[in-house]
Amino acid sequence: MLSLIWAALKRRKARTVFTFLSIAVAFMLFSVLAAIRQGLVGQLGGVSASWLNTYNRTVQGGLIPLDYTDSIARVPGVAAVSALREIPGTYVRTPAEPVTVFAAQSESIFNVFADYRPSPGALRAFRNDPQGAIAGPALVRRMGWKIGDAITIHSNPLRRDGRTTWHFRLDGIYAAKVPSHYQSFLVVHYGHVNAALPAAQRNQASQIAERIRDPRRSAEISRAIDTLFTADPVHTLTQSQEAEAVANIRQFGDVSLLVLAVGATVFFTLLLIVCNTLYQSVQERLTEFAVLRTLGFRSRRLVLLLLGEALALNLSGAAAGLLGGYGLTQLMHAAVASVLWAFGLTLAAVFTGLVIAFAISLVAAGIPLPRMLRIRVPEMLRGV
Repeated sequence: MLSLIWAALKRRKARTVFTFLSIAVAFMLFSVLAAIRQGLVGQLGGVSASWLNTYNRTVQGGLIPLDYTDSIARVPGVAAVSALREIPGTYVRTPAEPVTVFAAQSESIFNVFADYRPSPGALRAFRNDPQGAIAGPALVRRMGWKIGDAITIHSNPLRRDGRTTWHFRLDGIYAAKVPSHYQSFLVVHYGHVNAALPAAQRNQASQIAERIRDPRRSAEISRAIDTLFTADPVHTLTQSQEAEAVANIRQFGDVSLLVLAVGATVFFTLLLIVCNTLYQSVQERLTEFAVLRTLGFRSRRLVLLLLGEALALNLSGAAAGLLGGYGLTQLMHAAVASVLWAFGLTLAAVFTGLVIAFAISLVAAGIPLPRMLRIRVPEMLRGV
């Protein structure tokens, strides 16, 4: 059976190759669309209404006075607070690899994000090491780090001595069952970073993170926090991580509908191409099917032969396209990760792609099948 399928595919090599390439390109496009959708919708994974973020409302991307932390900690319903100073940069050994460093007050960040937890030993080492750092598992895997490694980050802001390098030591790895984006942070001591900054940039935070006791009160507590600073020079914007992720997704419109519309168009066109290829193949081989029937092949075996041909062509093309799509999304990741945090091709998307390829095979094989089964052997042998 396999030899017959292979012989059928080789019968018109150019047609088979171009059909294969059409399938592969279609599934590469599907991979990119699925990765974009995951980049947006996937932001909802790993977030919660129990976690709030407070930003500078007065200046977008601006800093917040550190002493706001004490006021926020006294708001009823707030269970834990951590001021974070973000230091975007690159690891000096691999300049193309971005690393997001969060300078937090001691280990307060792990009190806010209780699901992100290093081992007790790692916490002790971090607490006693001014240059200590705790990294996410995805970041450690990507960089090839191990406990005790010296880590040099090249980034802004400038240190007060004019240097742009920051030196840390990896004391531990936090564990978290969340998407890989949330496993890619490097947590260091706020005090160490703050002391090295110019005087005008000290005692400020990029954001303040809060954990609240009742997620149902997230909107109420957010308003209470922002009300604290209405008379201050720096006003704040507080919202839950969940609300923030939903707002980011809405900026891009209905991504799922867009992906569905484009994907449906691509796969409908692909279906026409594959159906035409198989129909022409069956028309050209009616005499061969008659010979096979004469040699004892029953209709069921002919059906399996045609289905096997369709599956071999579609599944191989889909596999090549999904593999190429995975490589393409990996190349795109560095360029889009800052906007699409969870960008990437998931196993669910790969499985969906293979199911679509299987469905296209069934439809494409089913169209020429009735004609092949209706014609009698004598008619086939006459080349009808």
